Amino acid sequence: MRRRSLLGGVLAAGIVALGGHASEGQERVRVDGTVQWIGAAAMQVMTFGGSVAVDLRQADQGEYRGLRAGERVIVDG
Repeated sequence: MRRRSLLGGVLAAGIVALGGHASEGQERVRVDGTVQWIGAAAMQVMTFGGSVAVDLRQADQGEYRGLRAGERVIVDG
């Protein structure tokens, strides 16, 4: 039970941190899941607690170029 509530809190923070612009003092989060789909500027990651959109516009393309749907990823942001 504790793991589920902790994961829910991380996902809520991850949606804000990964979907918006980082502001000074904002905490970094880690999302662990599998790739649902990936496009030129976005990736959708399925986690135990739901789905998280990841903005790839500022990421190094070499970090995600070979990813395919179903692969496991860890996103730090």
